Amino acid sequence: MLKFPNRKLLLVWFILITGIYFLLTFLLNVNELKIPLLLFIIFSSIVMLILYLSKVIYNRFSQIEKKNLTHYYQTEALLTINKLADLQVPIATSRGWAASPDFIKIVFEFVLKYKPNIIMELGSGISTLYTGNLIKSKNLDTNIISLDHELTFAEISQANCKTHCIDDIAKVYHTPIKKYHINNKEWLWYDFDNIDIKEHSIGFLVVDGPPTFLQKQSRYPAIPLLIKYLENDAIIVVDDYTRDDDKAVIKRWCTEFDELVLVREFLDTDKGTAVLAVKRS
Repeated sequence: MLKFPNRKLLLVWFILITGIYFLLTFLLNVNELKIPLLLFIIFSSIVMLILYLSKVIYNRFSQIEKKNLTHYYQTEALLTINKLADLQVPIATSRGWAASPDFIKIVFEFVLKYKPNIIMELGSGISTLYTGNLIKSKNLDTNIISLDHELTFAEISQANCKTHCIDDIAKVYHTPIKKYHINNKEWLWYDFDNIDIKEHSIGFLVVDGPPTFLQKQSRYPAIPLLIKYLENDAIIVVDDYTRDDDKAVIKRWCTEFDELVLVREFLDTDKGTAVLAVKRS
C-alpha cells in the first residue's frame, strides 16, 4: 500500500538528498554524476511533493465528507426529536455547548423505553426543554429535576420551561458549586442539599455537567454522591464520551461501583455518548 509522506518525512528527504548531492559533487568531485544526480533530485522531489499534496487534499476532502455526514445525522436526529416532542414553541439552537440532537435522541429512546418516574439532569438547557416536551406530548408520569450551577443559565432555563408550559414537569434548580470530600480528596460539585430527593427514586440520570474547567474528571462526583438515590435498573446517560477525561470517569465509576455496568457506547455521535445501568443484586 502506498504511503503518503508527511511534512517531517518531506523535510528529512530534502535534507538527505541535498546532502548527498553536495557530498558527491563538491567534496568528492564526482562531476560525471552531477547532472544525472541533479535531475534525479528534481524528479524525486517533485514526486514527493505531489504525494504530500495528494495526502493534504485527500485529508481535507475526508474532513469535509465527515462534516457533511455529521450534519446529515444531526438533521435526521433533529427531525426525529422535534416530531416526538411535538414542539409548540420555538426552541434554542443545539450543539456547541448545548446538547446535540443525536444525544437528545438517545435520551428520548431510553426515556420512552423505561418511562422513569424521576429524571435528574446535571446541567440544564435545551435537553430540559426537549425532554419536558416529550413527557408532555406522551403524557408520561415523569418529572425532571435539573441542576445548574450558573444562576443566569438556571433562570433562563426556568423561564423557557414556563414559556413551553412544562414548568410543572421540569424543575430547574440553581445549585452553586461547593466542596465535597470523597475518598479523602476534595471535589467541586453541585450543592443539592436543599433539594428533596428520596433514596432509590431517580430512574434516569443525564450527565452533561459540570464543565471540565472546574477540575480534572469534574463529573466523577456524580455517582459517589447520587448512587444511593438511583433506583435499581436506573439508566445513566453521559454526554461528551469522546473526551479522554469523561472516558476515565466512566472507567473509574465501573471500577469503584460493582452495581454500575456500561451497557452501550455511541462513539459515532457528535460528542460521543455512554449509557450505564445500575444493577444491584
